[in-house]
Amino acid sequence: MKYFAIVLLGMVWLPARDPFTGTKWTASVAKGCTDSLVFRSGHRARSYSCEVDEWYDGIYVISNDTIIVSWVSESEDGGGKERWRTRYFFSGNLLRPISSQGYSHGKWEKPELLNTSADYVFKKEVSGPAR
Repeated sequence: MKYFAIVLLGMVWLPARDPFTGTKWTASVAKGCTDSLVFRSGHRARSYSCEVDEWYDGIYVISNDTIIVSWVSESEDGGGKERWRTRYFFSGNLLRPISSQGYSHGKWEKPELLNTSADYVFKKEVSGPAR
């Protein structure tokens, strides 16, 4: 009985596997232009925007059927770093962006609901390692 309790206690403390770690998701923006989301270990994420040909680094958290990714980048005017976060609804092998909000003057701004087309949805790639 003593050993059973130790094994059970050990199972309770094991962290659940993050289903996003090591995955890559892509969304077609236009012909020949594809955005990417890559989820890495340690809740780190990378996003590629084909329209501006830039990679962005961030971190993510999962809450029920929503994944929230917080991004940081250099501002375009060279005046420091810009922060924003995007919420995605996930279902199976699809991620749909639902809102975005910036960080300004020490607080998060009101979320902006994204009115993206039904075609702008990230689909999970099934083969190959994530970049």
